[in-house]
Parts: sequence; structure tokens; C-alpha cells
Amino acid sequence: TVRVGNSFSSGRTIEAGVVQGSKLGPQCFSIFVNDITRNQETLLCMYADDTAIMSTGVSQQAITDNLNSYLAELGRWLIQWKIKAAKQKLYPLLGKHSKLSLDNKLLTYKSLLRPIITYASPVWGAAAKTHLKKIESLQNAIARQITNSPWYFRNKNILKDLKLQTIAKHTLKIAKTFFRKIDNSDNTAIQSIPEYDPASPRKKRRARSQLIR
Repeated sequence: TVRVGNSFSSGRTIEAGVVQGSKLGPQCFSIFVNDITRNQETLLCMYADDTAIMSTGVSQQAITDNLNSYLAELGRWLIQWKIKAAKQKLYPLLGKHSKLSLDNKLLTYKSLLRPIITYASPVWGAAAKTHLKKIESLQNAIARQITNSPWYFRNKNILKDLKLQTIAKHTLKIAKTFFRKIDNSDNTAIQSIPEYDPASPRKKRRARSQLIR
């Protein structure tokens, strides 16, 4: 039954899902999703109704296969229990039909999306330029979506108008803060990490290498 003011709807039977807003809702939801499908190739991280799927492998293709295989299993489980996975939650907020102002769209991107895109960037910030370019392209696409810019507008001009740093500059800023905190940390485990010269030639680039790009 749904109440609006002093009016009540007729009763309906809930055949799947959990009533939202009830005191027992969180406990009931935990029971409801307790048998969610799992396998040995992936790790499932759940918090409330948010779910992250992670996997490791010897190659990118192996990881992709693991994730695709699990998503197929998860899809069958969702259908069985009549659960609809939320997709593109932020698109209505950032798309061209959004009622948000440009400032609020930009704030949404900076506070919600960019932290995910640049997560752990002090570690992967020294990756190959071809990989970093893919992340830059993602931000460029989001910036175009936010501003609803036509195809002939240059990406660098859009970022300049939005006062939005490139991913490379933003991750460099994050790295400087991160490594400064490490250098000044009084944690004994961190202090015991051997120092190395990021400028020395190596077959494998180290995390601090991005500070001297």
C-alpha cells in the first residue's frame, strides 16, 4: 500500500524485491541477495545495493573472459529473482537533456566520476602513453557530453572553457600529494620501503616515474 497525504492505494502483493524505507529493509535485502552467484575467478564486493566485480589474470584477455563469464551467470541470477540492474545512473544527470546547470554537471563529474577514473593513479600514472590516452579520451567524451558541444569543437578548448585539467595533469597533482605524504609519514612500514631513483633507466617504469615526465 502506498500513502500520499491522507490517501491510500489499494494493496498489492510483492512477488520479488524488498520494500524500501522500512526498518527491516536493509536486513531483508541482505537475506534477499545472500545467494547471489559467485565463482572462483572473480571477487564480489558489495555495500548495500552497490556491487563491484573484480578479477585478476595473467593477461587482459583472461581478465575480460573471467568478467564476461561471471556477468553471464549474474544475468541469469538477476532474471531468476526479477532484479533489474541499474545502468547509466549518471547519464540522465550529465546528458544533453539534463536539467542540471553546467556548473552542477561539472561538479557531479569532479566529485563522482573523476575520482573513480583516477583511482590509484599514483601507481598506474606511469603507464604507457597509449593506455593513458584512453583515459584522456574518456574524459574528453564526458566533457563533450556535459557541454553538448558539436563535433568541430576541439577537446582542448572545451577543457579550457570548463577549467578542467587533463587527466595527465590531474594525476600528476594527485601523485605529488601522495608521495609527499609518504615521505613525511611516521608509519614504520612505510619508512622501511627502500628508496629508488625514478630517473634511473629501468625496463619497468616505477610509480614515481610520472613525477619526472
